[in-house]
Amino acid sequence: MKTKTITIIATLAAVAACAKSPEDIAAIPMQGQFNCAVERAELARLEAEQRSARNSDTWGVLLLGIPVSSLSGGDVETKLAVAKGRVAACK
Repeated sequence: MKTKTITIIATLAAVAACAKSPEDIAAIPMQGQFNCAVERAELARLEAEQRSARNSDTWGVLLLGIPVSSLSGGDVETKLAVAKGRVAACK
């Protein structure tokens, strides 16, 4: 019973360390004028990169017990938050 509890707690802790889903990342408020088409393209690229990092972390945790992408710099959460803020400023 103790082993099962420890395994569950360890799994939850490892999953908590995974990269966030792009939808769960809040925009950082930005002001200024931006090239909206460029910013939207950059946002789409960063969202795809973040999804990839999240998927890599999920598989890394399942197979190795560690969030590989987050540990190797694949998590682009801050860049994505800035990009979301820039796109929001375009509206």
